[in-house]
Amino acid sequence: MNDAAHQPTEPLPNPAAIATGQADTQPDSGQTLLEIGQASIYADPALAATLLEQAPTAAGGPTSQAETRRVSMPQGGFGGRRYEIKGELGRGGMGIVMRALDRDLQREVALKITRGDHSGPHAIARFVSEAQVTGQLSHPNIVPVHELGHESGGRTWFAMKLVEGRSMAAVIAALRGCDECTRADYPLARRLYVFGQLLNAMAYAHDRGVIHRDLKPDNIMLGDYGEVLVMDWGLAKVRGGADVAGKVTTSRLSTPGSETLDGTIVGTPAYMPPEQARGEAENITLRSDIYSLGAILYELLCLRPPYEAATASELLVKVTTQPPPPPGKRNPDVVIARGLEDICMRCLAQDPADRFASVQDLQKALQAHASRLEEAASEGTGFALLGKFYLLTLATALFLLTAWVASGPERMSFRTHLVNPGVFSAFMTLGFGVLLVWLRLRPGRAFDATHAVLFWKTSGVEGDGLRGFFATEACRRAKWMFVYPCLGALVYALVARTNDALVVTSQMFGAGMLCAMAIGVVEQGSYRRLDAMHEVAAQDRRDLWYRLGLAIDVIVLGGLHMHLAGWDFHVRTLQENYPRGILVLHLVAVLAGVYALALIAHPMRDVHFALRKLLICRISPEQRAEIAPMARMLATNALLFGAVGSLTWIGLHSPTLRQPGGAQAVHFAMALTCLWAGILWSWWFRFRARVVSVRRPHETQMQQRFAEYLKTRTPRTKGFRVYIAVWAPLVLGALASMAFLLWRAFLSQA
Repeated sequence: MNDAAHQPTEPLPNPAAIATGQADTQPDSGQTLLEIGQASIYADPALAATLLEQAPTAAGGPTSQAETRRVSMPQGGFGGRRYEIKGELGRGGMGIVMRALDRDLQREVALKITRGDHSGPHAIARFVSEAQVTGQLSHPNIVPVHELGHESGGRTWFAMKLVEGRSMAAVIAALRGCDECTRADYPLARRLYVFGQLLNAMAYAHDRGVIHRDLKPDNIMLGDYGEVLVMDWGLAKVRGGADVAGKVTTSRLSTPGSETLDGTIVGTPAYMPPEQARGEAENITLRSDIYSLGAILYELLCLRPPYEAATASELLVKVTTQPPPPPGKRNPDVVIARGLEDICMRCLAQDPADRFASVQDLQKALQAHASRLEEAASEGTGFALLGKFYLLTLATALFLLTAWVASGPERMSFRTHLVNPGVFSAFMTLGFGVLLVWLRLRPGRAFDATHAVLFWKTSGVEGDGLRGFFATEACRRAKWMFVYPCLGALVYALVARTNDALVVTSQMFGAGMLCAMAIGVVEQGSYRRLDAMHEVAAQDRRDLWYRLGLAIDVIVLGGLHMHLAGWDFHVRTLQENYPRGILVLHLVAVLAGVYALALIAHPMRDVHFALRKLLICRISPEQRAEIAPMARMLATNALLFGAVGSLTWIGLHSPTLRQPGGAQAVHFAMALTCLWAGILWSWWFRFRARVVSVRRPHETQMQQRFAEYLKTRTPRTKGFRVYIAVWAPLVLGALASMAFLLWRAFLSQA
């Protein structure tokens, strides 16, 4: 314990006071030295003389901090009792904790001594029981007891390890007060480590039949060197049963009158379960401690206890009648992973049957959550996009295959599509898209988001909290920036109505959609990596008008091509020239693309589970709530990939629009079937998951965290010049490509 945090609140009692049990009410006015315990080994004059002779001198003794030291000679010479009390560390309902020197072993210990107003037989029995329970629980995270003693006609006491550090309550208070040093020492990752050590101690105690019944931050000590120790087992309840390993026994179990405690409320209201708050002693089980552990986890996450009230009685009413709000709502200023919040709220269930059955089950849930985050964060640079890119390439090739089979190679131009003006169009889309991102986010913020994406393991929830959310929202905004240059090209094509303008517009739209999909996949994957899949619904609604506008733009582009082709088909000719099954083929191609995009952003097991339920299986209400975020992502990907398919068809056919035997209006009508396939799949996924609502929220939590990051964080500067050096040539290339294409367009008209 820390001396600074536990200064004596009153003068030390004198030896007579401890003998009479009046130390609390009649303190001595001076600082009289107090001794307690059995006679010290120095009480033997011969042994004392021997130790004096063998004690090291100042010049030749050991230099270690753990060296043997001679005890200063007290008044009256060597002798006295074993423990020399130095000062008070704190006090509770049953005892006072004192700092003392163990003269025999030359170490400082903590002495817990009964209070003068708690000297009755029941109080003494409970105090002895606490020492016996604690002494029999031999675990690294439970404070060890060294010795139990009783002063004749006075108080009972026991000696235990002295922990240099702070209580968990003091740490939480400092975090709540925005103490920068404490924030640096106790980030969320370390707080979860501390909680894991607490779980180890309680799993051990529960296996030995001990229920703590008073778990709270005040009773957990955090040492200066990483120690986590559970203290104060004074209210512990020892249970029996065949499942108890190495049962703990205490003398209080057979103490007459101990049963009178049944039916009374013991513990700390803010952390006790409802059954304990109601005084139902017969209903207190291992799951009661699970509730208290959940309350501690709650405060570690949001730095606020589950309940607060002006009086203890009001607090008890809240505990027994209403569940606490989720940690994220209790303190909206902190970032809490959804998985941790769900685990915490399960621990705090009002019905004990709804809580975790054991500490081991709670540990498994936390480990599963940590494993998911670790798996997500360790996928590598850029979320392993390059490793999975071949899936997307194969899916995109299906559109090339359907175009080749349905139209024939003579109506397509791969050279124009991929090289000229394909490469120039891609330069313009990428360059102007980056320029728009810089104008909206500023180059420094754009670089910060890019760095966070590439090095995600240090940028998520376990990094600095807000940066991962900032990067995710930046991706959401940036992906649509690459569509804006395409809109400008579409306006130019509508005005010019030339084949060259249509070719450039088609190429730019294709490149812009590929950029939007790539950034969108990173954005979608980051929701899982942040454990923030619950945010998907809000972002899906925010993107509604972007998706709708994109579908309309593709339809307008296809209609413009059909207009320049002369609208030379009617329903009858369309039926004659329309290859049967082309829509079915595009439905398969879009589904393959959706599957590839989902695998890039999410684990295979999650994707397979969602698709299996959405395509062929019955969906229970619980499963529908679970797969709803994934269904929204699949629906968005279906629309985007269908648009890419239509743009691929249009881009391949538009160069041969005015050539003899080239593309006709019917081929552009068939091109739009890719978009229709995407729209059908998008509707199906939303319908199956019951997420067809389009109500737009006012401001999402993602937006709030994004804005908070912009206000409180300074963008990274290391590597910024390299970032500019990489992307600046692309911006210049966009300007050069645009100038070249405009020059060629005017030259061809001349």
